[in-house]
Amino acid sequence: GGSVTFPFSRFSSLSSHPPSTMYIEHPVIPITIPLAHGMCDGAKVKIDGMPFAGEHGGFTVELLTQNGSLLHMDVRFKEDTIILNNFHDGNWICEQRAKLAFCIGAHFHLKIKNHCGQFTLHSNDHLIANFPHRGNPHHVTAFHIRGNVIVTKICFLNFSHPIVYAPTPLVVPSGPPPPVPVVVPSAPPPYTAPAPPPVVVAAPQMVQPVVVAAQPQVVVVEDHHHHHAAGAAVAGAMVGGAIVRGAVIGAAVRHHRRW
Repeated sequence: GGSVTFPFSRFSSLSSHPPSTMYIEHPVIPITIPLAHGMCDGAKVKIDGMPFAGEHGGFTVELLTQNGSLLHMDVRFKEDTIILNNFHDGNWICEQRAKLAFCIGAHFHLKIKNHCGQFTLHSNDHLIANFPHRGNPHHVTAFHIRGNVIVTKICFLNFSHPIVYAPTPLVVPSGPPPPVPVVVPSAPPPYTAPAPPPVVVAAPQMVQPVVVAAQPQVVVVEDHHHHHAAGAAVAGAMVGGAIVRGAVIGAAVRHHRRW
């Protein structure tokens, strides 16, 4: 996924301009712009920009052909010079040098014009050089610029045919995917010990007391002798209830009187 943007902020061939005029604002460098019908007499390319210090030590502007370049302008700050040349069939032809007309950090307005058998180069309305044609300017296929330079505008004027430029879109990543949420396990619920089962205390069983009745002893006095009647005999006599008990007692009284 991602969004698509063009490598410059504005591209135009507006109806307010002549059909042979086209300009690009704030292009991304390096850039190559096709010129399908070459450069006719009077055609001009204007570049507004600013050099900056970088690894290239300058910047390069070229008018390309199928076999090389018809114009190669190399701005070299370390050498304090501008190199003009052309490249054909794998060979550099003849180098021409010009005075450095650019400063790092300073804006410039460069104009390249095809006129009267040569390319005329001006910077900030000051002549840099006249570079004679080393080939047919109608064979120019593209304009190219690269190096340590910020370009704010490129304008093509007085070309015989409209310039059609379809920039390659840049795919800008939409950003890193959202972070995967980290699930932190919640603390386990506090451990609750189960309540102990209730202790059932059974009511004590009422034990009926065993009542052991003391067996009465009966003393019988006979001929001056005391006889203790066994409890069992007395108990047997009690079967009859109070009547039997009374009879026994009565007999004992009578015996006592005789004595």
